[in-house]
Amino acid sequence: MRKYSYVSSQGRLVELQEANDAIAFLWITTISEKHVQDKTQYKESFSALVGLLTAINGMADVITDLKEEHQRYSSVVLYRSLIEHFLKSTYITVKAGSERSDQVGFDYNWYCRYTEALQYGKGIKESLELTHKVKSKMNIKRIAREYFDYMEGVSERKIDKLTSSFSYKNIIRYISSHKSGIVGKDSPLFSDMIKIYPSLSSYVHGGVSAVSDMNFKSFDDKNYLHDIPESSLLLCMFSKASMLSLLGLESKNISEVGKKASEIFLSVAED
Repeated sequence: MRKYSYVSSQGRLVELQEANDAIAFLWITTISEKHVQDKTQYKESFSALVGLLTAINGMADVITDLKEEHQRYSSVVLYRSLIEHFLKSTYITVKAGSERSDQVGFDYNWYCRYTEALQYGKGIKESLELTHKVKSKMNIKRIAREYFDYMEGVSERKIDKLTSSFSYKNIIRYISSHKSGIVGKDSPLFSDMIKIYPSLSSYVHGGVSAVSDMNFKSFDDKNYLHDIPESSLLLCMFSKASMLSLLGLESKNISEVGKKASEIFLSVAED
């Protein structure tokens, strides 16, 4: 495969937006079919991916709008979040497809939900202790266990192991070892994204290097940040085409739709 093109031009952006719209049409018409929702063996993964991909699509649209408004700092903040959504969706798609199992979707929907609630509860407890200067006696873990009754009998060690597989580093390791080509360690799309991801943290958290970019006009010197709208649309397209390919494992008709979506993606991703 030839190297992906990241030429920053209005014509290029329009080309990618049109391709994304075409893939989005194929994706929405497919997942909206009730028989697809009812018959798929990947029900948990289906639910997780619809949520993640809807978010990715929305962020990609906003990022392209922000380019028109010259709001590049905001687009970088959103792009970091888009990457995280993209990695989780890709991990679910690759793992579900390679294992022919819906377990990864279940783990994401249920175990990660419990872990997030636990972290949220701990955050509230710490905030109350900081603001009221009183040590809280709330047992967050016990409360979470009672609320999420399906966790009964599941050890914290198992939960930690399952949810840690969705961490940034573990997803990168998994994708790198299970996939090549369009997404994998040898893919320009994947490797370029991973290279810049750490530097984006400063923009999300108000770091001095990100703020300095604005104050000292050094943003223009960072060419790799100029291609964010284009790469956002590419990641968005790939995510939808990948989900269609996963569903295509169960249906010849959807498989053909997935192939068409992949062809559209490749037609604009290559030089």
